[in-house]
Amino acid sequence: MDNLSIELTPGMLALVPIVGALLQMLKKISYVERFKEWLPLVSMLISFGFLYYQNISDPLLPAVIIGLTACGGFDLMKSKKNSK
Repeated sequence: MDNLSIELTPGMLALVPIVGALLQMLKKISYVERFKEWLPLVSMLISFGFLYYQNISDPLLPAVIIGLTACGGFDLMKSKKNSK
């Protein structure tokens, strides 16, 4: 089996807060409320679009990591804030 290595550059990681902010803007739209369970997929697609636009070779796995980090990171911080 080949060795799987994923290189996340600082430019790629800078997409995490951008994708997170875009998701929060989407959550404010009342129409999107019905499709809330699909937002992790939307975040991965947004990340893939940004990475593809930047001509990153093989952007699929970094897009999954960035998208899920952006989606889950904000929700984790929000739940910690509400638990205090």
